[in-house]
Amino acid sequence: GSETGSETGSETGSETGSETGSVLSVNTEGQLQIYPNPTSGTLNIKLPEQMAAPYDYSIIRADGKVMSKGKITTVFTAINLAELGAGKFFLVLQNEKSRITGRFILSK
Repeated sequence: GSETGSETGSETGSETGSETGSVLSVNTEGQLQIYPNPTSGTLNIKLPEQMAAPYDYSIIRADGKVMSKGKITTVFTAINLAELGAGKFFLVLQNEKSRITGRFILSK
């Protein structure tokens, strides 16, 4: 089913409920997808439509060093990782509503 509902108007922050512990699972239906994993150079990021919003992303090495940053403004984004060395990384997407973390492996 395709829902074509246009949401106009501004959302006022009147949502009740705690945002603590709002951990979203990665690579399940209706959630963030990052692939291929492991990757050899390009990481594809696919957001579900209900999460389509601008996000700031960070790619963080396993030791905590931030290797790359940028913005995601569409439901599909490809990030070139050619300049990074092989290893385990975290992908962190963040905006004012949510923070999503996924893991991936870069193999050369």
